Amino acid sequence: PVAYLTPKLFLAAFHVFNFEPFSRVYRSMARYCRSRLMRTEQALIQHHNQGSEYPFEVTIVITSYNYQNFIAQAIFSANTASIYARTRGILTDIVVVDDCSTDNSKAIIENLVQTIETPISTVFLPLNCGPSVARNFGIKNARGRYVAFLDADNTLMDTAIHDLYAAIVNTDAAAIYGQVQTFNYATGASDVRFSSEP
Repeated sequence: PVAYLTPKLFLAAFHVFNFEPFSRVYRSMARYCRSRLMRTEQALIQHHNQGSEYPFEVTIVITSYNYQNFIAQAIFSANTASIYARTRGILTDIVVVDDCSTDNSKAIIENLVQTIETPISTVFLPLNCGPSVARNFGIKNARGRYVAFLDADNTLMDTAIHDLYAAIVNTDAAAIYGQVQTFNYATGASDVRFSSEP
């Protein structure tokens, strides 16, 4: 009854008592409360540098929650990959979705988007709803024919969007993915790759 009548109160209690096994039992109710509140509270959506009147081929969706140390690098890498793709005739835009971060992410994103050359939109969610909801908001605001997802603690290689786009338009694939290269800031090691086998 509390979850249905006062979802904000239920979520506040859920965060206070967020320990096992309590959280496991009530996690689905918390998701229900978040989805109900998201229907009534509006996400703050801003469009910057609208760009071309031609249709975009690819939208890069970056989702972030409390990644203030990484979000700038992710956005810069998306911009660089977009510029590389554009020079080869592939128009892209970027959508950054902040999942109600409690750190300094929002201010970093707002300052950064003014310097980005690629058309970019920002979505600031009023509640923390998790990565699936954030990605769905990204898809909803995407203008590209294809969507490329990028987590805020990852970066794109310069040729990534061009290569992925070329791969999907030249096959019958419904979705594609690239190899992931890991790197260690402490040691500088960056030679570990996950398999690209099907």
